[in-house]
Amino acid sequence: MNYSPLFLGASGGFPASQFVFDPYIKEGMGVVPETHHKYASGYFNLTYTYDEKYNVFGSFRKDYADVYGLNAKFRGTPLWSVGAGWLIHNEDFMKDIKWVNFLKLRASYGVTGNIYQGATSYMTATSGELNQYTNLPYGTIESPANPNLKWEQSRTTNIGIDFGLLDNRLRGSIDYYNKVAKDVFSYRTLDPTTGFTSMFVNMASMRNRGVELQITYDWLRGASRKNWSWTTNFTMSHNSNIVTDVENPSNSASQLIERPYVKGKPSSALWSYRFAGISDQEGEKGQSLFYIEDGGKSHSATCKSISILEYSGQSEPKVIMGMDNSVRWNGFSFSILMAYYGGHMMRALAHNETFSSTWSTAIASYFLNAWTPEHPTDIPGIGRYASATIGSETTYGNNAIHHADFLKIRNIVLGYDFPQEWFRGTGINRLSLRFQIDNPKYLWVANDVHVDPETLGLRNPSSYIFGLNISF
Repeated sequence: MNYSPLFLGASGGFPASQFVFDPYIKEGMGVVPETHHKYASGYFNLTYTYDEKYNVFGSFRKDYADVYGLNAKFRGTPLWSVGAGWLIHNEDFMKDIKWVNFLKLRASYGVTGNIYQGATSYMTATSGELNQYTNLPYGTIESPANPNLKWEQSRTTNIGIDFGLLDNRLRGSIDYYNKVAKDVFSYRTLDPTTGFTSMFVNMASMRNRGVELQITYDWLRGASRKNWSWTTNFTMSHNSNIVTDVENPSNSASQLIERPYVKGKPSSALWSYRFAGISDQEGEKGQSLFYIEDGGKSHSATCKSISILEYSGQSEPKVIMGMDNSVRWNGFSFSILMAYYGGHMMRALAHNETFSSTWSTAIASYFLNAWTPEHPTDIPGIGRYASATIGSETTYGNNAIHHADFLKIRNIVLGYDFPQEWFRGTGINRLSLRFQIDNPKYLWVANDVHVDPETLGLRNPSSYIFGLNISF
């Protein structure tokens, strides 16, 4: 397609650049930023198998990125892995064990790296605004330079078993892993006299350790279309996560809630102010109170020490399980996928306070049970008993912590494959119908406030899908 350089070309036209772009668009465009990065990688892999029983492998690569280029030695990082496998079922001593069809023991150790595109080792600044007195452009420094910024690094040990038993009717794998992450990215709080409040640094180390299980079992095997078949697939993982080291830990309660890294606790730790009820004292009636040092109570606690906070669990699940059942008979198929997440907590339905003059917008329904001297409750006051100052304490109070375990059906699928003889000679290879329900109502949640742990509110609506699939 050719684009005309003329404006209003139907009436003879005028130069678009002169009459449109230059006077109305060009000067208002401002700076159009562009970002360019350079990456380089080199790698090799080596695998050797002996006697169809023993296998060893190794890999090495070196990656470079200019994201952390201020100190040249941190631009690249070596990444490597080694491993070995033993096909036990091919050993002579296994030949008489007929119910074992496949059995493999394997182990590996590897180092991987990660960079964060939102960080740079250089000092960064923004410009484009004009000084109101001089009418000259000026820049604002956003973050200081950090020449020691480098790649995150993860070192993973994995030991696993793959198996196929009973004519491969029962098959699956079991894995144990230990993953140590070093130089994890986060923001470090700085002394304000430096001119900056925080800086992006490699400041923490953590460990993930757990077990993963995957099992498939064929309850019924259909030799033909008219025979029943039934297969169950089950997966389970359990993960334990702790922070093993943290540089420049938080000193105040508000800092710890924002950056929850504490040695010996999970990286997804939830730290909470300890709710102490609603005040009935003159001058602060109806205001939420929280425990502070020495057993005292206060409406304001954000600037207090971290000792006033309570560890309320972790937001990431410790256990994840899934089960998929699939049944077929005479062209009909039915499958149901279920999921369980457990061992974690969530923040939901916090009883936040409101100002006494907030009447122009809708207010939360929990204020129907608001505190009054005649009706003392755990809900903040409203109206004459509303708060004059509002902080983040009620949002992060332990009275907003709930169990986040749940059991859900992810989807239900019902289908039918038409017999091929029905459309033989038409050019159609396959014809099938499908009806699917995604995200039906959860089967069970651990909390008693009817909150969906995945959305922290109302559950996502169910969807119903009907499909016709034709393959030629």
